[in-house]
Amino acid sequence: MKISICIPQYNRIDYLLKSLEMIGNQTHADIEVVVSDDCSTDDTEQKIKQLQAGYKYRLIYHRNEKNIGYDANYRQSIALSSGDYAIVIGNDDSIYGDDSIEYLANFLTAHHFPEIGFCNFVEDNNHELVIERANTTGVMGKGYQVSLKNYSCFSF
Repeated sequence: MKISICIPQYNRIDYLLKSLEMIGNQTHADIEVVVSDDCSTDDTEQKIKQLQAGYKYRLIYHRNEKNIGYDANYRQSIALSSGDYAIVIGNDDSIYGDDSIEYLANFLTAHHFPEIGFCNFVEDNNHELVIERANTTGVMGKGYQVSLKNYSCFSF
């Protein structure tokens, strides 16, 4: 199962590079990383192109011709992906735990490939503190209506 990690990017290249380094430690074999750059004014393009050749996973980089704003860039990062599932993270976020994507793929398989999901998160400076958006791990139903009814933040 291919998992696409989609990252809408605008400046803050140092955070993005740290995130890509952490993602590179994942144990799941079939990952692609999609960076959709919304005309960053820093050296994002140069740094990502340098990283692409030696990166562990397929690293797709797309730079918009003009700034399209966060919402459109968010959707574009998903549109550029080719995975069975897409996870969207901020350019200052990452995936915690080297086996997190492997765990996710196993969960999705065991639960008959649900359509939409979301997760809790931890802060980089305090891994013991879990910010809970979900109080359980499981499948709550099918269809976008479940997400719209229960959650304000979710991934496709």
